[in-house]
Amino acid sequence: MLVQRIFIGFLFLMSTVFFVASFNLSMTVTGGLLGAGFFPRVISVLVMIMTLFYFITTFRNNDKQETSKPIDKQKVKVQLLFCLALLVTLALINLLGMLVSLGLFMIAILKFFEKMSWRRSIIFTIAMMVLIHVVFVRWLGLVMPTGLFY
Repeated sequence: MLVQRIFIGFLFLMSTVFFVASFNLSMTVTGGLLGAGFFPRVISVLVMIMTLFYFITTFRNNDKQETSKPIDKQKVKVQLLFCLALLVTLALINLLGMLVSLGLFMIAILKFFEKMSWRRSIIFTIAMMVLIHVVFVRWLGLVMPTGLFY
């Protein structure tokens, strides 16, 4: 239960960092369209609300569950590696851009956490990046954060 609360706290902290970082991006662009800062801000607030709700429910359900269960070290390792991947992704957004950073994150998660083959991980990631680009950039007209190379 303690490990679960620490992980929830880390997710809340990460969403707070994303929320603060979203203020470096504009909310609107020329013509009144939504800017690159809109969705990161909205999503980070939603994640903060959901993690707070989940954190509160873990305290309410504390009496109903056994607290003497041993800690699964493999799960803790996976959660820590996932958190590290999130931090690296956040750091790479300014350098590589949003789409490239999220693509690398997705490949890493699919390959190393979900145990997909390299081929399937890359194909699925490319399909998702194309879909994200078409929906958010082409269709909705949003400006995605770009890095040095894209």
